Amino acid sequence: MSTTFKQNHLGKLTLLAVSFCLLLSGFVQAQTPNPPHAGADQMKLELYVGEWSYTGSGSETPLGPGGKFAGTSTGRMVLDGLFLEWSGEDKGVFGGKEITLKFVEMFWFDPITKNYLSHGP
Repeated sequence: MSTTFKQNHLGKLTLLAVSFCLLLSGFVQAQTPNPPHAGADQMKLELYVGEWSYTGSGSETPLGPGGKFAGTSTGRMVLDGLFLEWSGEDKGVFGGKEITLKFVEMFWFDPITKNYLSHGP
């Protein structure tokens, strides 16, 4: 085989491979579904966005005496406004012992059941 034939053949194979990759990337991109967007039900969770502080007292339980507690929490919308992240820290007497409790919870609206759900402590 001549060098010219090899170069032409290699050039055509390279062009074919690049064309195939471009075609495939367009096909994969066309198959990507539209991501969900926050609607009116998710936007209702924005009521809780911000910095919060609170105090209170707990009653005596079988686990021990009650006592005073105080805490701070922060609410922020995450994942394109679809979820509310609620995090914070409580300090006080729980079950007769002074402890610090740190937490993170997630809240969201389920459009199938039409309910607000949460996951966390």
